Amino acid sequence: MVVLTWATQNISEDDLPKAGRDKDDHLLVRYYQKAYEILESDPTLEKTIEELVLKLDRGEEKIVHDVKAVAERVMRGMVSTLKEIGVSLDSYFWESGTILDGSVHEVIESLKRSENAHSDEGAYYLDLESFGIHGWDARFFFTRKDGTSLYTTRDIAYHLGKFKRCDIAINVLGEDQKLGMKQLTLALNMMGVEKRPETVFYAFVSLPTGKMSTRSGTTVLLDDLIDESRARAAEEVRKRRPELSSERIETIASSVGTGAVRYNILRVQPEKRIVFKWEEALNFEGNSAPFIQYSHARASSILRKAPERTGEDFGLLTHPSEILLVNTMSRFPSVIRNCAESRRVHSLASYAHDLSSNFNQFYRDCGVIHAEPELRDARSALVECAKIVLASCLDTMGIEAPEEM
Repeated sequence: MVVLTWATQNISEDDLPKAGRDKDDHLLVRYYQKAYEILESDPTLEKTIEELVLKLDRGEEKIVHDVKAVAERVMRGMVSTLKEIGVSLDSYFWESGTILDGSVHEVIESLKRSENAHSDEGAYYLDLESFGIHGWDARFFFTRKDGTSLYTTRDIAYHLGKFKRCDIAINVLGEDQKLGMKQLTLALNMMGVEKRPETVFYAFVSLPTGKMSTRSGTTVLLDDLIDESRARAAEEVRKRRPELSSERIETIASSVGTGAVRYNILRVQPEKRIVFKWEEALNFEGNSAPFIQYSHARASSILRKAPERTGEDFGLLTHPSEILLVNTMSRFPSVIRNCAESRRVHSLASYAHDLSSNFNQFYRDCGVIHAEPELRDARSALVECAKIVLASCLDTMGIEAPEEM
């Protein structure tokens, strides 16, 4: 963030490439990329950045204010984007808070007292060789040569505060943080801290063309992914429902496109590589959000057409497809419990797909509207139950459950 703060104060916007939405965070990404481009060609700039970091670590009012102002600009853009895919955050923690409240310096003093702490030209580190970490990574630095803290040190201070606010501390991180979390856990152990964070690591999302990188400028912005998904969804809805108004098509496309982005990530096991493919994400017949949403919309359509029920005799539901659907729905509570206990949300996506498939099989095998009245009422009630469970699955995954598609 210090690099980005320097960039906004020393680089002209006219020198930046034009790209992305007209959003502040998109502009800041270009500042960030330009700054690292300059750093690679001008080694003297690194000294300037180090001086700014030192001032920040000392809590100098101006640099703290400037860095926080830039961070807030980034946060506003991120919050706006996350809102578009149904993500909200209850609270935020500012890294600079660990400096201002003195907690990071308490961490430094505590780690210095460890028998594993050593100094290299004034920079302190923990020697983790005996803990199974080898090579350069065995040196877990927690101060620079000038005594200032590092991100790793502030992360320890953050976790100490986090432990006070929760019973179970869960981190959701990228897979590149595995070593860092192992080092952090060892550092907590040396400080005599009993609590440990429970971490869920996710592989990075990539496109078929390759891995993304913010610094090199090959990143794909989530805003752009959302826009593209909605545009493709609108095209598909237009093909299937040409009679709908443009406004209605856009409304459905927004729901379908956003759901496609969320589900295509949720359905993959955390440790597996995520390759975002449009032909999978927006496949109305495959393992996708549109497939599940379409099943919910189909259930809604059946219920709109079905006469009011006069009673339900569930003993009439004896067809194998009816029994399969009932058994599948009965698994829902245990699936939710398993997701919570195992921290593996992809199993809910898998279940939602199975439920949708079994509902569609029931729809193909068992007529509802034109069945005999008593059987029609029983099957109509079964459709309503399926709709409720499908809606609950979608809602839990943060995906809209449309009444019409």
